[in-house]
Amino acid sequence: MRYRGIIHLLFICVMIYGLGAFADRVVTAQPQPESASTQARGITKPATDPWGTFTQISAGTSVIDRFTCALNSSGNAYCWGHSRRGELGNGTNDGSESPVAVTMPAGVTFTAITSGNYLVCALASTGAAYCWGNPIGVGLGNGATTSSNVPVAVTMPAGVTFTAIETSSTLAGSPHTCALASSGNVYCWGGEPLWTTW
Repeated sequence: MRYRGIIHLLFICVMIYGLGAFADRVVTAQPQPESASTQARGITKPATDPWGTFTQISAGTSVIDRFTCALNSSGNAYCWGHSRRGELGNGTNDGSESPVAVTMPAGVTFTAITSGNYLVCALASTGAAYCWGNPIGVGLGNGATTSSNVPVAVTMPAGVTFTAIETSSTLAGSPHTCALASSGNVYCWGGEPLWTTW
């Protein structure tokens, strides 16, 4: 019995020591450095600045593409990232690691930009809206269901001007865009069930 008690005591000591050592390992574990994919990276500007100062930025996404668009202080749009569906708006479907100028209609300047699922839309200083990309066959607001790798004008009701615009960024369902008119009405186009006006 006496030896059995000593054995039990030794067993308990070993268990306590083991738990203590385990606790020490947990407490003293050092955080692992982040991988490069989770760290923010700056965009390196060339010596001669081709982009100006960005004042707005919007990140878009899709099942296969990741892209970002921005406006500079002059109202010009630039995009970078994937462009398999024309999301960069520069007339090609080639991606770019650095910002490329969107092929904007002559005389047009943008005041707002929004990126979503496969598409980008922008608001012009005149209150007109322009969209580009390929929103899975639901159209860019111009009455057609085809894609475009340059901005196309949204077909707007007569006398209507927009003051704000927003594109859906969810991967679920069809992409769509809504805009707020100066009258306070909201207009939407793209994926169902948003072909409506409030």
